[in-house]
Amino acid sequence: MKKWLLVLATLVSSQSFALAIGTDVVKLADQGQFNITIESPLTRVSSLHLNLATQSGNTFAIDALYKAYTGSMFNSVNLQAGGSINSGENTQFGFVGAIGYETSPARSFVGFGSVRLTYYPGSSDIMWSPTLGIMFAF
Repeated sequence: MKKWLLVLATLVSSQSFALAIGTDVVKLADQGQFNITIESPLTRVSSLHLNLATQSGNTFAIDALYKAYTGSMFNSVNLQAGGSINSGENTQFGFVGAIGYETSPARSFVGFGSVRLTYYPGSSDIMWSPTLGIMFAF
């Protein structure tokens, strides 16, 4: 019984962060979009990444991505893939892919950056956008 408790305690302590909340500074400063990023770990090397952003008027965008890390969470290169909903006059559903990096210079503080590709079927444009932000992990 003690052996199983030790294994359980090790697994729980290895998952040091349960949730991270932050913002993309590029969207906020360059495009004037209020946005919030929420990230929840799925395993030690993957997470679910949600990004909610307001745009002009009553429009908004929601991105939901699966993020896979090449090393440890919050301190390595990551690959992301998922979907996007962009509301407006015509609601669009699209695909998002990204490659990025996260680093944690201090406990509970995470800096992130990535290059994202967004494609909406029926559109002739493929949008490339940088992200650069901060998250607080707890």
